[in-house]
Amino acid sequence: MEFFKLSYFLLELVMLQGVGIMTEALHNYPSWSLSVEFWLYLAFAVLFFFVRSTRARVWASVAIVVLCLDHFLRVFSGLGPQVLAPDVHGMPRGLLSFFIGVLVWYGWQAVQPRLRHLSSPALGACQLVLAVLSLALIDMRADLGAWVYAIPFVFGLWVWSLLPDRGVVAAFLQTRPLQWLGVHSYSIYLVHVTVLTFFDWPGRKFGEPLKYAVVAVFVLAVLLAARCTYRWIEVPWRDRGKRLAGRG
Repeated sequence: MEFFKLSYFLLELVMLQGVGIMTEALHNYPSWSLSVEFWLYLAFAVLFFFVRSTRARVWASVAIVVLCLDHFLRVFSGLGPQVLAPDVHGMPRGLLSFFIGVLVWYGWQAVQPRLRHLSSPALGACQLVLAVLSLALIDMRADLGAWVYAIPFVFGLWVWSLLPDRGVVAAFLQTRPLQWLGVHSYSIYLVHVTVLTFFDWPGRKFGEPLKYAVVAVFVLAVLLAARCTYRWIEVPWRDRGKRLAGRG
């Protein structure tokens, strides 16, 4: 893999690095999802502009999820975790997860009044079961075969169980440290590979127990870099975008 390739750099400038044009892995691999997210938001806006009824939107989302799942099962079933290689298969992967999220939202809207009567302990138990199941499936993904595609559905159910903001897992996510991580999570995601570039050599060079010290410093460096990019890049440019959208 080349560290820098001009043709790929040009694709990144127009947010096309994750839609299947590239056939090699990206050095800053989290950027694949920026490309997919950008085009999915546009597709979502166009689709829901022309499809106005809730029923039609739900069925359109179901159709997209089914088509993406059928695509993966027919073409990539049995190939293992490389199926999810984002640089090549990012768009169908993004479509599947994005519209599962749409269905989670509409499902929540449909059952929200009924969930008010569900006790917090019962809801917390569901959250714990789905959390353990989600993490277990992710840990076992290399051995799951075609069942690896159950992961986004289980994760969607976990998110759905958290929407009432009650239960033990929801309460844990509302603590100050987790709230801070949530606020900065996008910046953490974007900078961690860049920071890892600087810590890769010492991480390989030193053995235990110094390796754990390198990991600790790496984590702190990621959090510090994310705080800086959040404060001076993400927030100002997000606010600038809101002002531009308001003028329109």
